[in-house]
Formats: sequence, C-alpha cells, structure tokens
Amino acid sequence: YEAHQKADEQETVDHRERAIKQQQNKFILSAILSLPLLWTMVGHFSFTSFLYVPQFLMNPWVQLVLATPVQFIIGKQFYVGAYKALRNGSANMDVLVVMGTSAAYFYSVYQAIVTAGSHHAPHLYFETSAVLITLILLGKLFEAKAKGRSSEA
Repeated sequence: YEAHQKADEQETVDHRERAIKQQQNKFILSAILSLPLLWTMVGHFSFTSFLYVPQFLMNPWVQLVLATPVQFIIGKQFYVGAYKALRNGSANMDVLVVMGTSAAYFYSVYQAIVTAGSHHAPHLYFETSAVLITLILLGKLFEAKAKGRSSEA
C-alpha cells in the first residue's frame, strides 16, 4: 500500500514539475516577443531618449506580428478562464486580464488600419497588452514554484 502511495506522490510531483516547466516556457516565449515591443515604448521617455530604437520596430504591422501570438496563443489560458468564469455567471482575474489586454490590442489594430498609408504616427498599445500578459505569466510562474516548494515541505 505504501509503495502505491509513494507512486501517487511521485506522479503528483512530476505533474507539478511539468506544469512549472510549461509555465516557464510560456513566460520565456512571451518575454522574447514582448521585449522588442517594450523597447519601442522606452524611446518615448525623456530619460531613455538616448536609446536607439530600430525604425522597423516602429512599424505597426511588425508590432502586430509580435503581439498577436502573445495575445492569443500564449494568452489563450486567460481567454479560456474568462469564458468559463463568465459562463458560470462570475468574473475573475482572467476576465480583467482579457478585457484590459484585448482593449489595448484591438485599439492598436484599429489605429494601425485607420492610419495605414498616412504619415501620421499612430498611438499604439501593442506593448501594453503583450507586457501585461508577460508580467502576469511571471507572477503565475512564481506562484507555481512557491506552491511546489510549500507542498514539498
């Protein structure tokens, strides 16, 4: 009986480690895609104006390509969680994340389309949606690692 219990415990530990590794991979990919977007934002601040921002990163379509996987592939878990919460008649953090990041993302898509071909530089917020998702994933990763350590104790 005890050997069976140990096997169950090991299976739980293995599952938790796989989940942490998956969260870590999502965070890393999200960070890789979000950092160039964040770089475009820091060039606007007076205390970081000395930083060179490559012109191609200022292209709305490049920003769209970088932000879309973060928003809908990496951030899918938030959409699924929000859908389930709303279906059950409640709202949770996933609903807030989806509403906030989607507003920034879709406003930026709208601005990119409306200003396409003009010499007017649109105000885009692709970096906002991508960086928010990335930081929330980092928080979830820290939480998963802390839970893993506390259950090992």
